[in-house]
Amino acid sequence: MRKENAYDFQKRLLVVHNPDLRNFNAKEDEYQLPDSITVSMPSGATIVVETAVSDFADYLKTSMGITAQIAYDCPDAQIKVTSAAKADIDLGEYTSYKAFRIDVTNAGICVYGHDDKGIGQGLYYLEDLMCFEAAPVVKLGSICKKPMFY
Repeated sequence: MRKENAYDFQKRLLVVHNPDLRNFNAKEDEYQLPDSITVSMPSGATIVVETAVSDFADYLKTSMGITAQIAYDCPDAQIKVTSAAKADIDLGEYTSYKAFRIDVTNAGICVYGHDDKGIGQGLYYLEDLMCFEAAPVVKLGSICKKPMFY
């Protein structure tokens, strides 16, 4: 076991995104993000959405080596975030506080949140999926989530 000095654990705790996690192997049923992408959010987005998008862009840069440009209302962005109500998406049984839906196609990723915090939760969930795979890939299809407790 490695010996460490007192309070060295604080350095590990202060790392928000682990650097250089990227694995370059992708499977056929996954969407792989290109090396340079655009993340689009609606104009007039709240500070909650802007913070979540900024954090996600930082994650992509730090952990996956992907340059992410943040834009407003960009129709050809690889990742789009918006509220489910604005996109006329019915979340069905997942309509609740902090709920989200992620649609992944060969054209890109769309994150729909029931509310602003749902958009943030969707982006954080994407980070988790990419961390588990150690690659900027997400399985094709739809994912719906809502909190167990709120």
